[in-house]
Amino acid sequence: MKLLYTATWTDHAQHALASAMAAFTTWVAAEASVNSFITARQQFSRPDHDEYSASLVELRDGGTIQRTRLWAVQDRPLSGTSSTTISVEVRGEGRSYAAPSIVASLLGHGFRPGVGEDLLTTAPRYIAGAADGEQLAEQVSAFDRRVPIVVMMHMPDLFTRLRRSASGFDTIANRTAAAVAGVANVVVADPGSVAEFNDALGPDHAVGPGDLRIFRPGVDPAVDGEHANHPRLSPGRWYADEYLAPRYVARRTTTPHTAATRRRAPVLV
Repeated sequence: MKLLYTATWTDHAQHALASAMAAFTTWVAAEASVNSFITARQQFSRPDHDEYSASLVELRDGGTIQRTRLWAVQDRPLSGTSSTTISVEVRGEGRSYAAPSIVASLLGHGFRPGVGEDLLTTAPRYIAGAADGEQLAEQVSAFDRRVPIVVMMHMPDLFTRLRRSASGFDTIANRTAAAVAGVANVVVADPGSVAEFNDALGPDHAVGPGDLRIFRPGVDPAVDGEHANHPRLSPGRWYADEYLAPRYVARRTTTPHTAATRRRAPVLV
């Protein structure tokens, strides 16, 4: 079975292991209510109960099989503070690369879940104005950033002209954030913040009017051709199709990606 989704993050909640077990039990019950062809198992892998694993196997429409696995390992504290490493993996024969709903539950019940210094969110973050745009440019170009950032530019008048469904912009943004929960963060930006963002990063890394753009780690305007590593969608496509943005972003973030170019190491002076 091919890899459809994988995510690993650190949770600093005191009872993250117990929360993971509770989230899995609730999720299995919800899945069983709509699909009777499932098999679930869970166990603690160590005698001291500091490692938990679980899996759910589903028989889906068309006879395809999908397996979701969850691991939670509590790190042994050295300075009095503990943390838990949580991993979720989905393998199957389908075409959906979206995060399973248990991921949003795990993140929502966690305390400062993140990858390195990057905190993970389960909902879009809305920004407006020049100051927010400048701050976003700093975050996107941070050398140690490890989590992709999806920038969705909101132009209400253009969206109204191009939309072909009843779904509003916020619905599309929320679906996109849910699809990439655990692996990427979504930012909704207004024209004022995008203008400042573009001024800071330059034309190659700019977000065009109404564009959606995925900024993978390693943004560096000083490297020729590096901008090609950050794909975009024009508003004529994703404003018009309410399902396109979640699918497009998920396929490009929820499985391992090899960067096209390598970012230069900082010069120490």
